[in-house]
Amino acid sequence: SADSRSGRWLARGSYPAFQLIETSTLKIRQIESPGRITCFAFSPDDRWLASAGIFDRTIKLWDVATGREVRTFDTPLGRLGAPLGVSRLSFSPDGRFLASTMYGEGIDLWEVDTGDKLRSFGSHENGHALAFGPAGNLLVSSDRRTTRIWDAASGGQVASISRSSISADFSPDGRWLALGSPDGSIGLWDTASQREAATLIALPGSADWLVVTPEGLFDGSDQGMQKLVMWRIGNRLYPPDRFFA
Repeated sequence: SADSRSGRWLARGSYPAFQLIETSTLKIRQIESPGRITCFAFSPDDRWLASAGIFDRTIKLWDVATGREVRTFDTPLGRLGAPLGVSRLSFSPDGRFLASTMYGEGIDLWEVDTGDKLRSFGSHENGHALAFGPAGNLLVSSDRRTTRIWDAASGGQVASISRSSISADFSPDGRWLALGSPDGSIGLWDTASQREAATLIALPGSADWLVVTPEGLFDGSDQGMQKLVMWRIGNRLYPPDRFFA
């Protein structure tokens, strides 16, 4: 499922149909899908909805207002010669471009108005996260081991981060990149200095939290500093509050 940035629209479902829901009225439109859908993405202006299927290897562009299919983007065969599906989709901030990742493949960049593929770059074992920066010049992607920042225009790699991410998003000014990890923590990356600034950790079901920097500085709630992280020294574990001095 996916919701639009404005919060007006929600897409959910897979096969044989998916639902396009207007959240203010709860009006539901059933749209026949060509196959099992793996991901959705709304354009920033809510005009378009992109969907991707796992078996037919295509990306579909839909008119949100009418529910009509507008265009098909034909994705290539995977490296193993099998119809590997698209794992993530992301529109550029101006809505002119659409980025996609395939399972076991790299990134494809498409022109929305024509459906033409502009370039392919990078390589990922599995596409877990995909997001444009607010200026549209940067693109972040990840697999099970590494998160990478790319120059969207050239396809060149800008930075490599030793962190697995299942979600990613830039701050509105592009200075910070938040990376959601499978363990529930959030890594905060400084795009100016190209270094990790902090790791944010929250305890599910409570208001407890902890922030730790790569240098070992930390802050958090009382319970967060006792339960969320331990420092290992030899074979013993110590809570962070033992190191206040």
